[in-house]
Amino acid sequence: MGLENILKNFKTKLITSAFLGSLLIGCSGSQGNITQPQPPNPPKPPKPQPQNHAPVWISNPVTQVDEQRSHSDQCQAVDSDGDNLTYSFEVPSWLSVNPQTCLISGTAPEVLQNTNFSIRRKVSDGKAPSVEQTYILTVNNLFNTYLLTTGQTNNLLQVTSSNLVFSQPMNFALNDVIGAGISTLTPNGILREITAVSPDKKTVYTSQATLEQIIKKASLSFTKSLSPSDIQSVNGLQGVSPFTTANLSGFNFCVNLNNVVLYDRDGNPNTKTDVVSADGEICFNTDFSFNVDIDDFALKYLKFQNITKEVADITIGSNLIGIAVKKEVKITELKFNPFIIGYLPTPIPIPLVVTPKIGVYVGMDPTQVNPLGFRVRQEASLDARLVYNGSWSKGADFTNSFDFSIFNPTGNWDLKVYAGPRLEMLLYDIAGPVAGANGKLRLNSQSGGDWKLYGGFEAYIGILMQLFSKTIAAHSEKVFDYEKLLAEKGTQPLPVKTDTIRLSPSSGKDAFVRLNVFPDGTKTYQGFNTPDLDVEKNYWSPPAGAEMETLIQPPSLTIPPNSDIVSAKLVLYGNGIFNITGSSARIDAKKVLTPWEESTVKWNSKPLYGETVSSSVVYDNLAKNYEWDITSLVKSWFNGQITNNGLALSTIDNPDGIARFNSREHSDASKRPMLIVTYRQP
Repeated sequence: MGLENILKNFKTKLITSAFLGSLLIGCSGSQGNITQPQPPNPPKPPKPQPQNHAPVWISNPVTQVDEQRSHSDQCQAVDSDGDNLTYSFEVPSWLSVNPQTCLISGTAPEVLQNTNFSIRRKVSDGKAPSVEQTYILTVNNLFNTYLLTTGQTNNLLQVTSSNLVFSQPMNFALNDVIGAGISTLTPNGILREITAVSPDKKTVYTSQATLEQIIKKASLSFTKSLSPSDIQSVNGLQGVSPFTTANLSGFNFCVNLNNVVLYDRDGNPNTKTDVVSADGEICFNTDFSFNVDIDDFALKYLKFQNITKEVADITIGSNLIGIAVKKEVKITELKFNPFIIGYLPTPIPIPLVVTPKIGVYVGMDPTQVNPLGFRVRQEASLDARLVYNGSWSKGADFTNSFDFSIFNPTGNWDLKVYAGPRLEMLLYDIAGPVAGANGKLRLNSQSGGDWKLYGGFEAYIGILMQLFSKTIAAHSEKVFDYEKLLAEKGTQPLPVKTDTIRLSPSSGKDAFVRLNVFPDGTKTYQGFNTPDLDVEKNYWSPPAGAEMETLIQPPSLTIPPNSDIVSAKLVLYGNGIFNITGSSARIDAKKVLTPWEESTVKWNSKPLYGETVSSSVVYDNLAKNYEWDITSLVKSWFNGQITNNGLALSTIDNPDGIARFNSREHSDASKRPMLIVTYRQP
């Protein structure tokens, strides 16, 4: 290439470079500096994700529980990330679970031996795999409860209070409980805890088992009236004849006393000048009931009730002079056939066997005696109750009346005589509930001729707890102890006085209430304060009909305190069944238990009624005074044993008519309701 061409190319490149440089200078701004391009920023690294942590169990499982006892296991887990946790379980059927709170609970079953149950529980946070906890829950066998089979009972050779001997080895263990019903060798049943077993397993040594020990939860209730047909055997002293009812009637049990010796100074029956003796009769009826509630192997409630109606007509004779000693004589004993009152709720139900026993006692507690004879007759009714409900309480309702006579009261006397029945309830031949009621009299006289005769009544009730509980002590209460002066300084009873209490518009209260039932079953309730008092029960086209009942509350008695009420009767003047010919109705007078108001009472607000205390038959169109013997009720009012809420008159008959009587608002004051009370005033 020539020099000219070389210079030409150089010039061209130089001009091009200058032009490009000017362009760069123009783009750099006013500073005119040349800036080198920068490389791009590298991408940011990804943000690290937080690590999840699985939940952790922090509670140890409960692995032991005794049979038939409550089991509770509060499990617990935590999550370090604060995640919500859920629980799931695999448990035996006798357990329940709460997935929200992680609580496992239930009552362990009765087992024949220590028994294992597998439990699996899981906890999850919803992210990591569930965390599992598996363990064994052991139910401990404390004892087994057995009812002796017929074969085992036939193998019994001997039964004592402390052991059972079998002809063959028995597969019983320490602490087991065995029961049996009524059989030849266990005539009163048994309920025993095994305390030891002989090496050959033929003899088991026992103690009395308790209901608390073998029953987790149960309610037992029983009521019975004893009758002569229940008697198994009778034992009595010479001169005692049971069931002789020549003078007294209406009683299941009577004992006749014919010169029964209460005290013999020298103990020689051939000498007759040093004795105190008794003649007469003791008659009685007795009913009993008891209720037992056990919960979680603990006695919660126990009630024993004894109702006794008694008449004692006793003559005490003495030809002894001087000092005698205290003496009590069991004149007769009645043992009853054992019977089953229910079954204990054990795996194989065990019969609960009761054997009642009644002893009739006559006793004397003298300081001084002299030749004398005196007779006292007492009628008494007693309802005694003893209740355990965490603590003990007692109650009693009582009514009585006296009649008496004294022969030749000479010399110095200080003597108490008592007589009456005592009931024992043997449970599996072990003493349980007991009750006793005694009519009593006390004579105090001095050689100067002054004397005082007292009559009274005493009663006790108790429960021996050997069968029921090992932790609650036996308890007994004197529920009633009553004495009053019958007479003094004379041989005749105090004169009888009469008090007539007549109801009037300003004294007492009365009303009648009515229930109306219409054919469609609807009902209306009414109450009336009119000159009439109506009683009716008439369902002419069931369900349509009507019932009417009368309420009467006499004013308070005005007889002197400490008076002895001999009789009391309610007298109502009435027209009989006034609207139907040839009909009659029995009108029952019932004790009223709760207060009521004459102006507002209606059928649906009438007070509660108690038992019937008296009845009277009302005839059609026979206008006269009708009477109800309410002596026992008025005595209870007077003695303050119950509140005077009056009486209710009702009928169970359906005479198709109305028994109508005059009320306290009747215009003829002589024919208004009356309460007539006869009494002796000390």
